[in-house]
Amino acid sequence: HARRHPIPRTLLPVVLGVSFFASPYVAIMPALVRGSFGGDAGTLGILVGAAGLGGLLGTATLANWRRLPRLPRLTLFSCALAGASLIGLALSPGPCLAAVFMPGIGFGIIASAASVNVLLQATTEERMRGRMISLYLAGFLGVSPFGALAAGLLADAVGPVATLSMGGAVCLMLALRLMRRISALSGQVADALGA
Repeated sequence: HARRHPIPRTLLPVVLGVSFFASPYVAIMPALVRGSFGGDAGTLGILVGAAGLGGLLGTATLANWRRLPRLPRLTLFSCALAGASLIGLALSPGPCLAAVFMPGIGFGIIASAASVNVLLQATTEERMRGRMISLYLAGFLGVSPFGALAAGLLADAVGPVATLSMGGAVCLMLALRLMRRISALSGQVADALGA
């Protein structure tokens, strides 16, 4: 079903990519805070809390979203925001500027994943919905630990700055791929909903 239908075929790779390349930023933050910013546990707590605030804003945005056919545009924006914010975090000279980018990371990860969840549930026929959501959960929750492992190994080899920058670049490439299909995808969502 996921291979045959264009909506999951387009959206599931976004969830996989964000989960593997963006979510593991948490595993790299201690090394970045200590090595690049000269910070301590308090600095780390503030930065991660700022990302949590962004995630809360992403959830609130999705909760107030009214037009499902336009929801793929939120997915696109969120994926691009996560990528750009990761690169901004990596290139930040200190914790003050880094704190500006952290809400974008939290917003991008949560809003992109949650919007895909809504779209899959809304457009998948009922008899296949459980299977589709199991694929979604495997992609979102199951891939993240492997991403954290890969990010840790890569950060050990090339450093946290380069690792975060590469993760951000991949998210931007995913957003670019989605942008090329956004009009068709919005039309497919509208057709599936009978809108």
